Amino acid sequence: MSRPSSTFPWPARLSTDRLLLRPIEADDVPAMARLWTDAAVRRHLGGPVDKETLRVREQHCVGVRGAFSVTLRTDGAVIGGVQLEPDARRAGRTEVSYQLLPEPWGSGYGREAVAAAGPLGESRRW
Repeated sequence: MSRPSSTFPWPARLSTDRLLLRPIEADDVPAMARLWTDAAVRRHLGGPVDKETLRVREQHCVGVRGAFSVTLRTDGAVIGGVQLEPDARRAGRTEVSYQLLPEPWGSGYGREAVAAAGPLGESRRW
């Protein structure tokens, strides 16, 4: 995960009626690892990451600027991740990407999480 410098306000917490997006915490690492290694989640993202990439991501994901855990407001369960990154292909505009664990698919959480994070990414240039 990259660590871009920016005036982007960090740490940031974003919420919707059903979700809280917050910086990745140490307790979230197992859920993040599952996102990176689940074949269904990674089907259109090049497949599960290899063991070395996983090890590096696990060691360096906590608190990374622009990387959010997507959690349910009802019980705090981590159901996915959202990342805001500068996109060199688009004149420095921010790219918003997300991954959700399979269990909540079809609930509209992905759209909700991206909608919450999108304005934050658009509000500042990296």
